[in-house]
Amino acid sequence: MSNGFDINKIETRKGHYDFSDLDHAFALAEKHGMLLSVAIGVHLGFSKHTPRWFMREFKGYELLSRQGIKCMDGNYVQPCFEDPSYNEAAERYIRTLVRRFRNSSALLQWRVWGESHIGAYCTCERHVQLFREYLKKKYKRISILNQHWGWEGPGQYKSFEELTIPCVRNLAAANSYTEMTDYYDFLDHSMAGTITRAERWVKAEDNHTQTIGEYFGMGRGNHAGDGQNMSLLSAIHDSVGLSLFSNDANVWAMCMDAVSSLAKYNGNEAWTIELQGGPAAFSWQFFNIPSWKKIAMRMWSCVAHESRGIFFWTWRPRLTEFESGEYGMTRLDGTVTGKTKALAKEFKLLQKHAALFRSVKRRVRAAILVSRSLEYLAALSNIDRGGQQSLCKGSMTDCHELLWRNNIAADFLPLEHLNHLNDYEYIFLPCFFAISKEVADKLAEYVKQGGILIADAMLGIKDHQGRCGTLIPGQGLDQVFGFTEDEKFDPSDSDLIANGKILHAPRVIQTLFVQDKKAKVLAEFDSKPAMILHSYGKGKTLYSGSMLFNREVWENHPENETFLMEKLADLGLRSELTFEPETQKVEYTLLDTGNPAQQLVMVLNHNGEPISGKLQLPLKAKNVLDLRTGKKLAVKKQKNSTFIEIHAEKLQSLFFLINKE
Repeated sequence: MSNGFDINKIETRKGHYDFSDLDHAFALAEKHGMLLSVAIGVHLGFSKHTPRWFMREFKGYELLSRQGIKCMDGNYVQPCFEDPSYNEAAERYIRTLVRRFRNSSALLQWRVWGESHIGAYCTCERHVQLFREYLKKKYKRISILNQHWGWEGPGQYKSFEELTIPCVRNLAAANSYTEMTDYYDFLDHSMAGTITRAERWVKAEDNHTQTIGEYFGMGRGNHAGDGQNMSLLSAIHDSVGLSLFSNDANVWAMCMDAVSSLAKYNGNEAWTIELQGGPAAFSWQFFNIPSWKKIAMRMWSCVAHESRGIFFWTWRPRLTEFESGEYGMTRLDGTVTGKTKALAKEFKLLQKHAALFRSVKRRVRAAILVSRSLEYLAALSNIDRGGQQSLCKGSMTDCHELLWRNNIAADFLPLEHLNHLNDYEYIFLPCFFAISKEVADKLAEYVKQGGILIADAMLGIKDHQGRCGTLIPGQGLDQVFGFTEDEKFDPSDSDLIANGKILHAPRVIQTLFVQDKKAKVLAEFDSKPAMILHSYGKGKTLYSGSMLFNREVWENHPENETFLMEKLADLGLRSELTFEPETQKVEYTLLDTGNPAQQLVMVLNHNGEPISGKLQLPLKAKNVLDLRTGKKLAVKKQKNSTFIEIHAEKLQSLFFLINKE
């Protein structure tokens, strides 16, 4: 059960708090053995709205968009996160709230922030001051800033006091890459700093209860400049939570994997804080009315991707405000719907085996490298224009979907967590057109020690500040991958040929000067090498001069997907499980349970029709228990494999506990 109580509803007069509604909620929860997750900050501030008394007396800095427009206007005031008087009022309220309920037996966790993202992040004078302080700390002297900012635009500033918020309306004529990437990085740290302050206030009053933040995981669109640096945000709390609303099974997996990856790196847990539990028809201008089976499938998908707790948004629909009438597990009067009654069996099954499902871990051999600075440059270079036109960020997420379609587990590995590089046998670099020397050196050492790198077109054309070198790929990666760029071509100029077959190649083709005679050419364009396999130290690299991972390449071109998956299989990367007959939209995964004698297999049938077939497990099983029915299955053993016959209804998930020999 989740409740968020806003400051404007509780502190209706300065210093006077009415906790009666929240007192009642806690009393009911204590009486009925329920647990509460109490939400504090959300979206635009420390509460959805500031109290009227605060708006009336407020004389500070308001939250302004990049165009200098107030985030709220008319009868409302929204202070900037960084305004001192706003922080003073927020701290007083949050500390009072936490002190009041910290000893309740019904308190599960403090949800310190919800869905932090500011598409029009602040340009108020307070942020100008803080931006100058950020630059002083980074560059120390104005002469050093001038060296970095003066590559494209005029540097020659005399002092940090001359600096203001960069103009974003005319990037090509007005700014340098470094100026803008500094600004975007500052905004990320400002957002993280705001949430960290709230976290500290909570922890100062209650250091025993779990804190959690609620974020969006991973999206295809580019989010440069809106504060959504997941690496920074996920490290603030005891655990990290996901807000997930989508109709697409691949998105459920991708977003949960992004959050669970970060939880793993930070040594904490991933939760699904908001999972759609009912229909949407009005507030977000789309019709999304899932059946109980689709709702259950979303839940089980989160479990399969290491969610340790799940909340449905909202259990009872709101009666007022913008989202009223949406996302309910009950009717508006609180009575339970037929969907929820049908879901009760799924909930009971989940709770029956809760300890097991909370313990499972995906077996992950591959990771997709992600870089916030690369995202900045992709936005500034107009490579990413948001949504379906996202080439760089889209390639990262599409790479995950491509692997997911083929039942290969993959984490997202941010540059901030490169100390985990050696946790993986395979690292993917989708559309990684800009990279620093420091990161390139770490990747080179990774391959030298036996790792495998897979990259596609335009790797390392620029450094992390947007400057080109004289070789492509730069930063020494030409030695690692065994080539330098020859030329770039329009794909329509000729054909990309691999094994005598024509592959689809959109956007661009790079032909390659192969430096190592031992390198194996896998594809050619106009009789020139365009894809090679290279050995470096104990490891290998696979490079394609065409795009490999963006959905433009494989979504409607099965020949491309087949070719790439064959090349990955040749390198030893394939699904641990196989299912016959081969069926699309069936997700099957082998999970560790913490008990070396046991493993869990989850089969999620995302199809709208039943499936039947034979599942091959890469181990010898003593017996297999169907957790849904409680019955042991007949098994057939062959060499080091076990085969089981399974049948899943449409949109049904199956769970098999494997006791190994």
